[in-house]
Amino acid sequence: MAKIDEKFWYRKIGRDIYHQTETSKRLHREQNKRQYDKVKLDVFIHYGGNPPKCACCGESGLRFLTIDHINNDGGKHRKLGLTGARLYRWLIKNNFPKEFQILCYNCNCGRARNGGICPHKKGLNNSTNIVLQEAAKELLNI
Repeated sequence: MAKIDEKFWYRKIGRDIYHQTETSKRLHREQNKRQYDKVKLDVFIHYGGNPPKCACCGESGLRFLTIDHINNDGGKHRKLGLTGARLYRWLIKNNFPKEFQILCYNCNCGRARNGGICPHKKGLNNSTNIVLQEAAKELLNI
């Protein structure tokens, strides 16, 4: 019975928003954006310090920072629909579990591609770096 009531409630909210004026819709979007930004910043400050920064390389640009699952088990949260604002609210509600950290997008992707180890920490040797730099030069025709 609760599911039916919940569906009805969300439909009613949707109808109410549909019938709002453009000005009230814009104000509603702005309010939601402010709330989202505040929740996100609260989470980032908790996990990344103040100001938030990447746990690996120290990047501090908020647009580059992401939440990382230390144990590489983010799939189970995504299956539950815990992404974006829902994940941030879940983290706050669950008293900031220790299985998370702040990483920049590059470090986060690097961990995903290198078996959970960021390339900054993996310590690529100089010969590997030279080969990669030469390949990049060939691609860019430098």
